[in-house]
Amino acid sequence: KAVYSRSQESAKALALAAEAFPATAGVETYFDSPETPGRSLDALLARDDVSVVILSLPIPFQPSVIRRCWAAGKQVVSEKPVAADLAEATQLIKLYEISYQVVQLSFLRDHRVLKPFLSRANSCGSSQSSFLCVPELSGGMQQLMMLMPL
Repeated sequence: KAVYSRSQESAKALALAAEAFPATAGVETYFDSPETPGRSLDALLARDDVSVVILSLPIPFQPSVIRRCWAAGKQVVSEKPVAADLAEATQLIKLYEISYQVVQLSFLRDHRVLKPFLSRANSCGSSQSSFLCVPELSGGMQQLMMLMPL
């Protein structure tokens, strides 16, 4: 059990939140800032006991992390659109088709995948809090939500 965040502070906050649930208590933290030997994303991806990575990063960071996960042979589940725009998303899909068909890319917006995580509503209402409500963030990716077969 492990969590990664770009900063040590947010990784520790995630681990602390996980303590509330017995199944996720005692998670190890990984982060890239500050630089700490053995605690980076690459160190986490090198673990043999990690087979699936669930991403919940800001959209601009998703593509590079997805590529790193695939290169490490990990399955990827993305909570948000895979990229900020259709061109970059298409590049990722092509990379997947050419190089990484032994791993999987799934999207949590696909209701067949990790249904419990979908309990949060992504409605645009008056708050405009959902990333899908902001064109610059969604990149039109509502149209590209899919489940890639193994």
